[in-house]
Amino acid sequence: MTKLKKNKKPSGKRDCKRNSNKCKKKGGVCTSYKEDCPVLIGEDLCKGFSCRCCTSDIVECFEKKKCIKKNGICKESCEEEEEEIRKGCSGDGYKCCAPPTIIECKIKNKCKKQG
Repeated sequence: MTKLKKNKKPSGKRDCKRNSNKCKKKGGVCTSYKEDCPVLIGEDLCKGFSCRCCTSDIVECFEKKKCIKKNGICKESCEEEEEEIRKGCSGDGYKCCAPPTIIECKIKNKCKKQG
């Protein structure tokens, strides 16, 4: 007689990690290869052998790391007061537009002593 282990998943079924940060940043959701995938974003962005990153919307562009670090977003053109981060977006015709950087000045001890 064969004993079954409790809480064991049926063989042949795998769950996809739904909250993959890599996939989420590109606007997708991790789905099983058996599920419908209108637009494939990437095969290697989700954990699990049978998972892939898909979306139902066509992603025209997304922010790269350097754009995200500067709190930028991808647009077709930047506002006058915004700073353009070169090569910060994927997709043709899009620019990474970030808020202007504020440079803080510190008063050195020499200046304080001289008044």
